[in-house]
Amino acid sequence: MTLFRSYAAAVALALVCNTAAADRPSVEPADKADTAAWIHYFDAWERQTPDDAQLWIDKFNYWIGRAPEECIVIDGNACPESDPAFVLQDENGNAAGALYTTTIFDDRLVDRAVEALDRGLALYPDRFDMHMGRAAAYRFADRPADAANSLRMTLDRCSINGGCWIDGHSGSAISIDMRTLVEEYVQGYVCDMLSDGSDDPEDPGQIALRRLLDREAELLPGSVVVQNNLGVLFCGYRQYDRALEHFVEAHRQTPDDIYAILNIAYVHRLCGHDEEAVGWYSRLLSSDDPTAAEQARLAINEIGRQAGAENLD
Repeated sequence: MTLFRSYAAAVALALVCNTAAADRPSVEPADKADTAAWIHYFDAWERQTPDDAQLWIDKFNYWIGRAPEECIVIDGNACPESDPAFVLQDENGNAAGALYTTTIFDDRLVDRAVEALDRGLALYPDRFDMHMGRAAAYRFADRPADAANSLRMTLDRCSINGGCWIDGHSGSAISIDMRTLVEEYVQGYVCDMLSDGSDDPEDPGQIALRRLLDREAELLPGSVVVQNNLGVLFCGYRQYDRALEHFVEAHRQTPDDIYAILNIAYVHRLCGHDEEAVGWYSRLLSSDDPTAAEQARLAINEIGRQAGAENLD
C-alpha cells in the first residue's frame, strides 16, 4: 500500500520567444553547436538592449538546450526500467548487467542557463515564466535541492507581489495567488521529490524540501495539500508520530478529504495500531468515491486476516 497525494502537471522547460527579429542585433547563428558565434550574438544583443527580457530568455533556452548529453552506460548490477540496448551475459549465459543509453546534464551549462534567467529576474522579478523556467531547469537536470530552493524563492516573491505576475506571452498582468501557486504549480515538483528523494533527513535535497514545505505551511496554513505533503515527508523518514500530526491536521482542516483519512489509517497500520486503523478506514466504507471505499474495505479485510493468522499462531 502507498500513501496518497494529489499531482499537478509538469511545467514546460523551454520558454517562449516573443521578440521580433527586428529587435535583435543580427540574425541568429545558423549552427547551434557554434558556441563562439552564439556568445558573440548574445554579447552584441546585450550591448544594444540589455534590458530586453527576451535576451535573457533566449540565452536560457540556448544553454539549457545544450546541457543534455546522451551517453552510454555499462551497468553490472541491474538493467534499467527501460529496455536496454544490450544485455550482458556471463560465461554461463546468465544476465550480468546491461549496456544502454541515458541522458545526463552538464551542470556548467545548466548554471549558465539559470544565470541568464537570474539576470532577467533582476530586471523583471514578476515574470512568472522565468521563475518556473528556473525551477524546471533544475528539475530536469536532477538537482532537487536547487529546484526546491528556487521554488521557495518564487513563493517569497508571491508573498511580496500578492500573486500579481507578468505573463511572458502577452506582457500583461496575470493573477496566480499563493494557493494556486502552491497547490497547482509547485505541487508537481513536490510530489516528484517526495517520490524520488532520499529517506535520509540530512540529505541536501531533503533539507531543501523541508524548507520549501515549511515555507508553504507558513504562507498557506489552511492547505490540506501542504499538510499531507509534510505527513508523507516524515513518513518517509519513518517518523510516524510527526507524520500523523500533519495528517490529523489535514483532516481537521478538511474533514471530508479522502487522502487525509487514508493516510491517517495507513500510518496507524504501520505502527501496529490495528483498531485505530480500522476505525479510520471504516469512515470511508460509505464514501461516494468507489475507489476509496474499495481501498478501505480491502485494508480492513487484510487487517482481519492478519489478526486471525496471529491468533492461530
